[in-house]
Amino acid sequence: MIERGADPEGALRSMMVVVDAMATVGVDRKVSREAIQAGSWGALYDRELTPLSGLCAALMMPFGTYELVDFLGASAPTVGEGFGRLIKYLPVVSSYNTFVTEMLGDEVRLRATHIGGEASWFSDEWLLGATVRGFRGIVGIDTFQVRRLELRRKDPGSNVSSFVEQAMVPRIVYGQASAALVLSRELWEMPSPRANSRLHEVLLMHADELLRETNNKPPSLAHRVRQELVPELRGGDPTVQTVAKKLATTPRTLQRRLSEEGTSFIEILDKIRAELSTRYLADPALSMTEVAFLLGFSEPSAFARAHRRWFGRAPRERSALTQTIQ
Repeated sequence: MIERGADPEGALRSMMVVVDAMATVGVDRKVSREAIQAGSWGALYDRELTPLSGLCAALMMPFGTYELVDFLGASAPTVGEGFGRLIKYLPVVSSYNTFVTEMLGDEVRLRATHIGGEASWFSDEWLLGATVRGFRGIVGIDTFQVRRLELRRKDPGSNVSSFVEQAMVPRIVYGQASAALVLSRELWEMPSPRANSRLHEVLLMHADELLRETNNKPPSLAHRVRQELVPELRGGDPTVQTVAKKLATTPRTLQRRLSEEGTSFIEILDKIRAELSTRYLADPALSMTEVAFLLGFSEPSAFARAHRRWFGRAPRERSALTQTIQ
């Protein structure tokens, strides 16, 4: 999804990620860089790509793709409170839509509402798909049962039956005034199996900081560097040269502008690693080697040294402590 305040190159990269995701659900039509630059993404989706492909591609994205809102939702006490966090902090991730919550008897209707950027079928359907994908990752596919999806587009007919099957939604209603996700009140009130009050408090502080930065346009360079660093971490040690190239500047200029904001590339990288280590160590399924890899360290011993510097203890000690409070 296009990030608020993203530069044109950043928006372009986001669009190409979506196109690549489309390929995972069988959309073989290629959308070129030139076509994206020349036209509206929403119009391209409506005109060039298979109906519902955006919805299903979003459903295929792994849990944690939108790290902040995914983990905020997961660590909240209940499913409904997880949605509350999503609604509040979605502007950190997307400049398209958010949700308005409507309580209707034994149902909860989460209506997508346009907040900026370009209103399109794509923005509606990607938002619904990514949201369902996120909460399925929290409570499980079998437990997170959607009563129905409501879409603005007309019924595309039987030629999209394979996409509807991949969506695993019992009912899709077309031709509605607005897009929406409808859940049962019972599911809404269900305790989250991944609730973690201490982790949630840490993430809320971080989310509030990012939301303040997002609302103060344009976004700071430090914020943009953070956004580029997180996906670069996995399996490698990000360099200032790599990030500078992504931001269409030189390493020297990048360092100088960060200094003017009172920080540095190394400081931002170190802070992100420390924050993410808390998240990853809370997951008992991840080994120390895997956590080191996700944080971009060449070997577990390098991660262990950094962890002692951040928190004054070995990561194994902190991992055991974190898991006992879940």
